[in-house]
Amino acid sequence: MQWLVDLLEARRDDLVRRIYDAADAGRYTRYTAPALGAWNDSVKGLFGAFQAACDNGIVPCAWGPDDSVNPDDPVSGFGIREARRHRVRGVGFPLFLGMFKLYRRGWHEVVAEAPVQPEAALAAHRFIDCFYDVVELGICADWAQASFPGVDQDIQEANRSLIRQVAQWRTVFDSLGEPVFLLDPEGRLQSINRAAYQRFLGVGPGGLDRFGLVLAEAVPAVGAPVNDLTATVKGRVQGRYTLDTIDGPRDFDVQLSPVQSLGRVPAGTLVVLRDETDRARTERESEDSQRVTAEALRQTEEQLEYQALHDALTGLPNRVLFLDRMNQCITVARRRAWFHYAVLFLDLDRFKIVNDSLGHTAGDQLLHCVAQRIAECLRPGDTVARVGGDEFAVLLSDLHDVGDANHVADRILAHMARPVMLGDQEFLPNVSIGIAHSGAGYEKADDVLRDADTAMYRAKSLGRGRTVVFASQMHSEVAQRLSVEAELRRAVEQKEFVVFYQPIVSIPGGVLTGFEALVRWNDPTRGIRSPMDFIHVAEETGLIVPMGEYVLNEACRQAAEWASWLPEERRPTISVNFSVRQFASGVALGEVQAALASTGLDARYLKVEITESILMEDSKEVHEQLNALAELGVQLQMDDFGTGYSSLAYLHRFPIDVIKVDRSFVSQVHAVARGEVVRTIVLLARSLEMGTIAEGVETVEQLGRLCGLQCDYAQGYLFSRPVDGVAATKLLRDGVGWGDLMTAT
Repeated sequence: MQWLVDLLEARRDDLVRRIYDAADAGRYTRYTAPALGAWNDSVKGLFGAFQAACDNGIVPCAWGPDDSVNPDDPVSGFGIREARRHRVRGVGFPLFLGMFKLYRRGWHEVVAEAPVQPEAALAAHRFIDCFYDVVELGICADWAQASFPGVDQDIQEANRSLIRQVAQWRTVFDSLGEPVFLLDPEGRLQSINRAAYQRFLGVGPGGLDRFGLVLAEAVPAVGAPVNDLTATVKGRVQGRYTLDTIDGPRDFDVQLSPVQSLGRVPAGTLVVLRDETDRARTERESEDSQRVTAEALRQTEEQLEYQALHDALTGLPNRVLFLDRMNQCITVARRRAWFHYAVLFLDLDRFKIVNDSLGHTAGDQLLHCVAQRIAECLRPGDTVARVGGDEFAVLLSDLHDVGDANHVADRILAHMARPVMLGDQEFLPNVSIGIAHSGAGYEKADDVLRDADTAMYRAKSLGRGRTVVFASQMHSEVAQRLSVEAELRRAVEQKEFVVFYQPIVSIPGGVLTGFEALVRWNDPTRGIRSPMDFIHVAEETGLIVPMGEYVLNEACRQAAEWASWLPEERRPTISVNFSVRQFASGVALGEVQAALASTGLDARYLKVEITESILMEDSKEVHEQLNALAELGVQLQMDDFGTGYSSLAYLHRFPIDVIKVDRSFVSQVHAVARGEVVRTIVLLARSLEMGTIAEGVETVEQLGRLCGLQCDYAQGYLFSRPVDGVAATKLLRDGVGWGDLMTAT
């Protein structure tokens, strides 16, 4: 037994020497000499107890960590089994393990009570753990070599293997990225890895109190037990807590797992803390992002819904929303006989002039102004919508009387009478209004809007700037118009048009000086049809453009034929009417140039008749085309002069050669007022060096009055109705004149 005592004492002395050497070298400057001395004394006391046991013949083969014999101790039990397997007598292998477990416990207790810094405590703890492993394995090797000399080589190899395994385990344990605590069955801290020290070093007792742990300041040992925690660990349990660390509060996912030794005896608890702060933050940020995304999506959906139901320019409801509200009114009207509503369809007159002359920006400004003025005339529950380019609709619900809609229309017309400034230009807006009432028993909103639209077109045809209430007979008129439009398109494709010519006679000589070319429709089923049946449809649909081109070419061809055999002094001029659409589309000048070139007609013999509506376009393109026609030598005649309110303002701005006095003045030329108008027109034209032609002369009395007013030319049924090309040629060949009529006046 003495050899064993000597061996333990040698190991103890070597251990003490190393600790003191380290302290002297300055590695553990905070370890005071009294603390080291107390530890050395405790170790000596342990050896004294061991020496006494040996002297009394006691073989402590099951000496456990609490200095008592414990046959059930797993470590001692392992030693007993090893001793029995090798059939060894005397002191057993467990003695060495028990003694050095006492060494390590004593060291931990000394360090826990010493006023040391956290860094020093960590270093000391790791040193004694590693040294214990080496001492433990060394004792085993020394004991095995002394007891079994024949297996020295095998024992050394096993010793080296164990040392490598212990080193590997320690390396793996310290390399774990999350804090790991190993508690013994009593809840005391057995080991802690590097990540735990880095997270909790210097935190103080509050750092782990939420788990029942009390971490002494800067000491790798836990003073308070956690039996209440470990006693409940039957399997793996998990929770999440917020702990104070050296980096501030962190969220940890806590996992507790029981540790079992041989024989499934509980040997402690493994506590693993997984830092979930970043993930929790990511989850919170994700939740915030989802809330923001959901809110943005909701706002986007609301914006898309608003855009789908409102006009982008004016902000008013669009056609879709307007029809929806109309359907709601129709539903209420079917259930309640006393409920009345009305729809007003409004179209802005002469809006194209604003766009073409002042630009689309001014046009948008005008639409804004019109929308605002309409809204000012309505009640809070009424709806105004923009349903087209320059078209608006108003829904008046819950009316007390059907006449209320007319009152609203009158208010709107009155509000529109105020001029609006578009840039530096003053413009007087005006609207035509059609009204449809609920009394017709409508079933669909589209039908109401259609009838109001029909009434609006009737208002335009009656002179614009007025209100018309829809009547049932308008349906047949619309159907007839659609039928005319379809037939007219076929007629243009089949070239069913012919040109008639009405003589123009000089006053007072009565000489035939020219013809006005007038279009007629040679309908295969109805015969020759008057322009009154189709010209307005051709204007609205744009078919007037190809139709006008045909009339121009045919008239120039006929005039060129007459000029080929008539002497120059008898060659007639040919007057051709041009539509506003021909000038607005920019084709008028090109059509004239092409017609003159293809027929060889001298431009002097062509007169282009334009209406006041063309001049009211007042666009740069119209100016250029009219000036170019004048430069070609083509004469320009203003038709229907006196029927517009602004004709006089345009006379000095355009190269007009002849003014045609409208038939409405000629038919009443004997009346004082009308006669004075004609006199004024003739005097004005003469002062501007323009000629005058009186239209619609039907009586000798009218002709005499025109002679007295010194009008230059006349045309009408008094001289001849419009005739075809053959009859007109005969008039020229026969040299027909109307001098006798002039004599009769």
